[in-house]
Amino acid sequence: MQLGSLISLQQLRIGGNPYLTGEIPPQLGLLTNLTTFGAAATGLSGVIPPTFGNLINLQTLALYDTEVFGSIPSELGLCSELRNLYLHMNKLTGDLGKLDVLEQLHLSDNALTGSIPWRLSNCTSLIALQLDKNQLSGPIPGQIGELKNLQFFLWGNSVSGTIPPEFGNCTELYALDLSRNKLTGSIPEEVFGLKKLRQAVATREFLNRGIATQCSKMSVSCAVKAWRESTFRVLLDVHNNYITGNIPSQLGALVNLELLDLSRNSFTGEIPWSFGNFSYLNKLILNNNLLTGAIPKSIRNLQKITLLDLSFNSFSGPIPPEIGYLTSLTISLDLKANRFIGEIPETMSGLTQLQSLDLSSNLLYGRISVLSVLTSLTFLNVSCNNFSGPIPVTPFFHTLTMNSFLENPHLCQSLDGSTCSSRLMRRNGLKSAKTIALVAVSDFCDNGSCCYLDNCST
Repeated sequence: MQLGSLISLQQLRIGGNPYLTGEIPPQLGLLTNLTTFGAAATGLSGVIPPTFGNLINLQTLALYDTEVFGSIPSELGLCSELRNLYLHMNKLTGDLGKLDVLEQLHLSDNALTGSIPWRLSNCTSLIALQLDKNQLSGPIPGQIGELKNLQFFLWGNSVSGTIPPEFGNCTELYALDLSRNKLTGSIPEEVFGLKKLRQAVATREFLNRGIATQCSKMSVSCAVKAWRESTFRVLLDVHNNYITGNIPSQLGALVNLELLDLSRNSFTGEIPWSFGNFSYLNKLILNNNLLTGAIPKSIRNLQKITLLDLSFNSFSGPIPPEIGYLTSLTISLDLKANRFIGEIPETMSGLTQLQSLDLSSNLLYGRISVLSVLTSLTFLNVSCNNFSGPIPVTPFFHTLTMNSFLENPHLCQSLDGSTCSSRLMRRNGLKSAKTIALVAVSDFCDNGSCCYLDNCST
C-alpha cells in the first residue's frame, strides 16, 4: 500500500525516531484530510515538498530538529487551516515565504536570511513568533505592532535600526527578546506601558543610549531577558553594553526580580538603597562598572540571594556586617578589586553554606580566623590585602596554595591556628619564599594594580 493512498488519514506522527532517514515523500500531499503531521527529532532530510500546499485541512506541521534544508515552500500559504508551524532547528534557508494564517510560528535555529516580512502582520491570530538564531537583517517592521497577542523572540540575528514604538500596541505582550542583534537607539517609551510585560527586552551589545534613564519610567520591567519556562521568572539583564550614568533607584520598584545583571557597563554612583526591596532576588551581578561608595545596609534584606558579585568597581568603606546575615549565599560572594578597608566582620561566620569567597585586591586588614568556620568553601582568595596573623589550619585551608594569600606580608603559617610557626613548609607542600615571589609577579596587572592571577579588570 502506498502512503499516498491513505486519503482518510487525519494524523500522522512519526517523531522521536532519530534513525528514520530519507526524504519526505511528496505523496503526503495527497492526504488532503490530514490535520497533523509530526516528524520532529528524526533523521529526515531533503526539502519540504511543495505538494504540502494541497493539505487544505492541515492544522499542525511539526518538522523541527531534522535534517530538512532548502527554502520554506510558498505553497504552505495555501494551507488555510494551518495554525501551528514548527520548523526550528533545521537547515532552512531563504526568506520566510508567504505564511498568513498562523497562531504559532517557530523558525528558530535555521539559516534564514533577508528581512522580516511586514505581511506577517496579516496573521492576526499569531501569538508566538520565534525567529531567533538565524541570519535575518534589516529593520523590524512596525506592522508587527498590529499583532496584539504576540510573544516575540528575535535574539541572535543581525537585525538593525531602532525598536519600533508600535510594540506599544501589543497589549498582551509579556515576552520580548531582541538581544544579540544590531539595534541602536533607546527603548521607546511606548514599551513601558505594556502592563503584562514580564519577560522583556534584553537588547545587549548594541543598544547603547538612554537605557538607564528610560528604565526609571518602567512600571513592570526594563531590559529583562526573555526566559522560556513554564513558571515565569523576572530577570533584568543588560550586561556587556555601554550604559552610563547612575543606577536608577526606581529599579527597586521591581520587587519580583530574581536576577539583576548590570555587569560590564559604565554605571557610576552608588548602589541604590532601594535594592533592599528585592526580596526575591537570588543573583545580583554588578561587576566591571565604575560604582563607588559603600554597600548599603539595606542589602541585609536580600534573604534569597545566592550569588553577589561586586568585583572590579571602586566600592569603599568597610565590608558591612549586614552581609554576614545573608545566610542564603551559597554560590559566590565576590568583592575583589575594590577599595574596601577594615577587618572582615565577625558576622561573616554565618555564611556557612558559601562555596566561593573572593576578597582579593582590596585594603582589608586584621585576621582571617573568622573564615575558618566557613566549612562549605571550595574556593577562597584573600590575596593583595594587608591581612595578618596565622592562617587557619582547617582541612579546607590545608588544600589551598599560597596563591590564595599572596601579598599579605603579615600573614603567617601556623601549626595550631593560633600562633605563627617559624616553619616555612606545611605537610601539603607550600611553595618556597623564592617561588612565592615569582608567582606574586604574575598577580599584578599591567597597570600595576594587584589582581588575582589573570582576572584583571579591562
